[in-house]
Amino acid sequence: MFEIHDTKAFMDVVHGYINIPKLFVENIIDTKEFQRLHFVDQTGMRPVYPGAKHTRFIHSLGVYHLGLQAVDALLDNFKENVHWNIRSDNSLYVFWAKNKVLFLLACLLHDVGHAPYSHSMEKFFVEGDDNKSILYQTLSKALGLFPSGSEYIAMIKAAPHEQVSALMSIKIFHDAVGRILDSLGEIGYPQIQGYGYSEYQQKPPRIDSSDLEEDLRFIARMILGLKYADYRPEYQIRNCFIELLNGKNFDVDKLDYIIRDTKMSGISNISLDVERLINSLTIVPITNFRDFDFTEPFKASSVFLLDVIPSNSAEFALNGKIDVPLHLWEQEVALEPDTRFSMYGFSRAQDMGKTGAEVQISRHVKFSGDSHIMHLENSVYVELSPAPDTGDIMISYSPKFESYTFENAQVLNNPFDFKIIRSGAILTVEGPAKLKLTALEENGHTVLNSAHFSGEISGHVKSLRMLDDQMGDMVPTPNAYISFALGFKKQAVNIITNVMDARDYLYLWIYAHHKVVYYANYLVIELPRLAYILLHQQSATGLEELFQYNSFTADCLDEPSLLALIREANKEHCRWKTKGGKSEGKEQKIHQRFEILYEEFFSRRYKKSVYKSLAEYDLFFHDFTTEEKIKLRQLLPKETSIDPTARYVSDPKYGTWDQDMLEKNQITTLEWLVWVDPSYNRKMLDMSKVYICFQQDVLNVERIPIIRKEHGDIQNFMNYFYLYYRPKQSVKPSDVERELKAYLSKLAKSI
Repeated sequence: MFEIHDTKAFMDVVHGYINIPKLFVENIIDTKEFQRLHFVDQTGMRPVYPGAKHTRFIHSLGVYHLGLQAVDALLDNFKENVHWNIRSDNSLYVFWAKNKVLFLLACLLHDVGHAPYSHSMEKFFVEGDDNKSILYQTLSKALGLFPSGSEYIAMIKAAPHEQVSALMSIKIFHDAVGRILDSLGEIGYPQIQGYGYSEYQQKPPRIDSSDLEEDLRFIARMILGLKYADYRPEYQIRNCFIELLNGKNFDVDKLDYIIRDTKMSGISNISLDVERLINSLTIVPITNFRDFDFTEPFKASSVFLLDVIPSNSAEFALNGKIDVPLHLWEQEVALEPDTRFSMYGFSRAQDMGKTGAEVQISRHVKFSGDSHIMHLENSVYVELSPAPDTGDIMISYSPKFESYTFENAQVLNNPFDFKIIRSGAILTVEGPAKLKLTALEENGHTVLNSAHFSGEISGHVKSLRMLDDQMGDMVPTPNAYISFALGFKKQAVNIITNVMDARDYLYLWIYAHHKVVYYANYLVIELPRLAYILLHQQSATGLEELFQYNSFTADCLDEPSLLALIREANKEHCRWKTKGGKSEGKEQKIHQRFEILYEEFFSRRYKKSVYKSLAEYDLFFHDFTTEEKIKLRQLLPKETSIDPTARYVSDPKYGTWDQDMLEKNQITTLEWLVWVDPSYNRKMLDMSKVYICFQQDVLNVERIPIIRKEHGDIQNFMNYFYLYYRPKQSVKPSDVERELKAYLSKLAKSI
């Protein structure tokens, strides 16, 4: 698009030389707020991987480097699209040029508000309930959002450090961004080739700060991953820029930390052809229908995706063929006579007729011959036809997934209404039918799902999105319009699988290492908290008061400043011991705990872990049912404590059993027991929203036969926690394990 040739080169061990315009360096990088990132760890991997001392500073430069490549590739691949002319005022060049500048600034600033010690300390950013937090209130006001709106709800789900970074971009870098935009208007640009706007080739329009407030909000939205709800094309294109920096699946931020963390830790991970992946980036159109009435049958052939606005379900009539994917939570289908259907792998179904009882399918049953009728419970009948290749019909059961297979089935008794519950299946319907498809909700998050269909849709559609432009001559309205999403050309398919596996490897084995979890999710949180209490015992506030966005300027809150806090607290502790350390009660407990953790922090002599991996966790809790493991994880915060004097944020991800608690629960082998949740490691990519462009079609990855090993144990992160202990002298590990299993089993069965 354009280039600024007056640049400064930064040497990066990962990407080589990174050239950044001096205009950006002077106004953004060479500020005390940005330079602070030199003293903020990228990860908590240091206790296990000593070479992993890279910082948020070099990561931010790396994201800029990948972002520059990505935005240029995105533009080159999209400019031939029929939706290229998205502005009516012929300001296309300014639109793309300015968005590119703002995107690159967001790449630089996306971690500027990051807390010390990677993600460990960011829990102190947020005080109180969502809509009462000062951070939420300040940021939502700056973005022009309202607590009752869906965009506000999406904003508060962003990571706390993203919220602080967004707020700093608006408040602290306000003037810097304005100076950059105004300066770009004076630089000028080379001739534009192939963009279709010859009137701009001699004298391109200016980029300036006339819309600075909106530009800053756009930068903040990119950092937050907060898409616009506006259906107009220019905002939908901006949503693609938002995805490119902070998307749910693939973005330049994820790509940099996957590559960087792998290299700096020295681990052997999957090699990624990032250049090929980035060069395949494009934008795909999506047809959206929301609360829409078709005046006549609408012919289409596409992958459609359930949406969550205004509902997480889609209802429509279909005359054609539809394949409903594996993980929809509920599927309600009303079939007409002669409609054929197949169900692969559903766990249980419910008759929607008179009884409302569950339909259970027989296990390990094999039929052969020309035609057979199978009787299911509650008088539901289906006709089984022989498979074309073998003449056999197999109804099979898989104990692992509790799934059944129904092949080549046809309705006998009509109408036949049913609901599939907790589906791990694919439902295929061919013929006239009415469907209601409801997306899966897990832990408050709605999982978007996709299905492939061909035929006619009629009647009222509640919520439906179709890949590619299916609208034809229809006039866009708020109820029917074209949106845009990031996609990839087909040559990226193999690299996408590598990215998924490389990312899974990091989260499953590196970030979840038991010493990394102890250090990052417990030690560097608990020790500064105790230090702050020792130095401010008369204060009514806690460590949270240091974690305001303005602290990142005036107080320069970073890891050296927290180390200074810890060292100063140790001096106070030593003075207390010199005086005899005779205080009792709460103060004594604080001093004792601080001394233990201080020694652990500087010596790396951490408490022992009962088990050291997810596999060992499964072995340790082999005799526990899934329900008991879920219950146990829920009870842990109630059965343990932080400290009676804790001035601490809500919902801690760790807890302790002190000596009194251990004795109360008849655990005689231990002096100390701690549980820690590797919670931030629970991340799953949504493959229904990864789009691959072929010659004529756009498919999401779920519809492409990519062979990929699914990490089923990722789901176990929902209940996973570590246990760390300090044994009494001369106690055998087997005795510790025996007592812990007995106690935890009793706890899991207590309710």
